[in-house]
Amino acid sequence: MTQPPEPEPPEPELHGVRALVTGGTSGLGFAMSQALAEAGARVALTGRTEAIMGPPVVWLASRASDGQTDQRIVAREFAANPPA
Repeated sequence: MTQPPEPEPPEPELHGVRALVTGGTSGLGFAMSQALAEAGARVALTGRTEAIMGPPVVWLASRASDGQTDQRIVAREFAANPPA
């Protein structure tokens, strides 16, 4: 007799949670941003330039659970005052 497959654990619900992902515009950071957003978290990313922020921000905006996005670009501040 075959055992029925075990049910998969439920996905975590992160609605109402805010997450800040540094390095969230590419690689592992972006993968984490995606996972958090898909679980319902409100995700904020950091990036060094507006150019690299564009595609990840567009993707996250399309997945926003409440349909709202808030973009605050700090790249200009970073460019004007680079670390020593």
